Amino acid sequence: MVTLLLIACNQERLLKEHLSTYKRLMDSIQGEIILVDDGSSDHTKDYVTTHFETISYMKNPVELGYCQSFNKVLAYIKTPYVLCIDLNIEVRFIPLKNVLSYAQKNNIFMTNFPFLHQNRQFYGYYLAYKQFRLYFEETTLKTPCFCSEVMLFDTKRLQRLDGFSSHYHSTAFSWYDLIYRALKEGESITISANSLCDKKTSLSTFFSYLPDQNALLKDNFLFQWRFYRSFSFIFKRCIYVTLLFLSFNGSKILNFIQAYFQWLFFTKRHNSQMLTSVKSFFKQLLSRGTSSFSAHQPILFTNHPNWDHSILKESFSFKLLLTHISDPIFIDPQSLSRVSYYSLIVIHKCWILLRLKQPFHFVSSNYALEHELAHYLL
Repeated sequence: MVTLLLIACNQERLLKEHLSTYKRLMDSIQGEIILVDDGSSDHTKDYVTTHFETISYMKNPVELGYCQSFNKVLAYIKTPYVLCIDLNIEVRFIPLKNVLSYAQKNNIFMTNFPFLHQNRQFYGYYLAYKQFRLYFEETTLKTPCFCSEVMLFDTKRLQRLDGFSSHYHSTAFSWYDLIYRALKEGESITISANSLCDKKTSLSTFFSYLPDQNALLKDNFLFQWRFYRSFSFIFKRCIYVTLLFLSFNGSKILNFIQAYFQWLFFTKRHNSQMLTSVKSFFKQLLSRGTSSFSAHQPILFTNHPNWDHSILKESFSFKLLLTHISDPIFIDPQSLSRVSYYSLIVIHKCWILLRLKQPFHFVSSNYALEHELAHYLL
């Protein structure tokens, strides 16, 4: 009924300390264990396969990281529930039977198990917003959205959410994004307060991964761009980005730019729309050289009425430019804003450097337009 999913990378020592306890816990409810060896170079395989023959052992040829390993194995989990535990957690008591019964009756997506650290109980971690940034912090209070290092999930709903989003750089933000998305879809989470788990390592680790400040900075922007889109947050982000560039901190600026272009081109929100548009743009542009003039109607982008030719005329916009990219395009530079003009100049020069057919032609008079049209008819 429950699969315990463990992901280990060179953690043979922790497996020797805790795997027997995990095995007894799962045997008490007739559950199973899947261990993903994430490219370990120690003796993890020998230890697990020798001493725990009933554990399903999988190994990645190279280290993929927690999130990719999790997504890779998620489709193979067949039990109704999946339990995730960090190997740094010592499990003393978890009332799994009662928790499973409650989760089934109340349609619970995630049940969180608190943990002790230096004799202090923590419910998990949440995102705190301070000084224009999000910080992943531990909490002793029950918050609307949080995640721990011992969590029980409904497998089918977890699979429906496609596991972790692939564009984050840190495990912490990936976990929080998953639970945040579930809550936005109306899923329920709860806490099993009568469990007893002990975290031996520092609170700064999350699922055995130490925080990387550059990764957290990029994920901070990615998470906000994805979910925090109110006017107040956009205004605060603009202030923070301005201050960031004024600080002339090259490393932070580079990380911001990387996050921005990653969000712009590769996230799920823009992937299907933008990549389809870009592919269509280049496909049409590259096919211009083989298209005949008679197959496409020429168009002139201008805002001025002093053109005598009967050619189709439109006011310039980049959207219209993309729409008519397969047609013979002529542009009146006097109708362009300075930004648009110089942007088109850069595109024009790049296309010439690539030795491709010119995507458009600048014309400043009726004579120039007639000359270019005659050139196309040849």
